[in-house]
Amino acid sequence: MNTFAIQSIFHIDDITENFVQFCDTPTLATLARTSRIFTEHALDALWYELASLSHLLTLFPNKLITKTEHH
Repeated sequence: MNTFAIQSIFHIDDITENFVQFCDTPTLATLARTSRIFTEHALDALWYELASLSHLLTLFPNKLITKTEHH
């Protein structure tokens, strides 16, 4: 199978979506940053489930977010 054929199969959304489901987090992050074909699906997989909201909150400017201590 030639390189063009291999690259072409990833232009099919269903195949790309299934492929990223088997990638770990570091691989997804790399794919999202380096490949236009994988960016959308890799980002969807990365943001699908968050362990905490702290990652999401880092997207906001520091001026909007203040930390408070609960006792």
